[in-house]
Amino acid sequence: MRGAHNQLVAAGAKCDAAGNSPEQQQGSELESVKAFGTADLAKVLADERAKKTALVTALGEMVPLLDRLSKRVDDIARTPLPPLTIARGSVSVSKPQDGGNIGSASDSPLSPDAVASALAKMSKEEQTLTLIKASYANPIPVLGVPPGER
Repeated sequence: MRGAHNQLVAAGAKCDAAGNSPEQQQGSELESVKAFGTADLAKVLADERAKKTALVTALGEMVPLLDRLSKRVDDIARTPLPPLTIARGSVSVSKPQDGGNIGSASDSPLSPDAVASALAKMSKEEQTLTLIKASYANPIPVLGVPPGER
């Protein structure tokens, strides 16, 4: 015990009895053990064992969870990413063509006959909504009224 004590003090542990002679140290150790009592020492040891048992139980529950979690992370890391989508048969569109008829023979707007036939196929509600949308897209300016007073 004395050898372990001396090594701990040499390693930097602080001890109030470090400057005492070996006889004084032995006497103080015996007095502290007697003062502490064997019943108190047994209680402290039992508390330490209970704490260690609780720690072992908690670790016993956590280790399998951590193993499953690390296995799942590894499985996710090994899963290949989905392939990037590739546009096949894509056509480039210029800004003027963006709102027009792509794929028609001419890039001019629809003819009045085509518009009339398309409106004839719609219900009254669909016709109304389509005409309202068209009026917002192509407003007709009123002559003689400044734009801010409409």
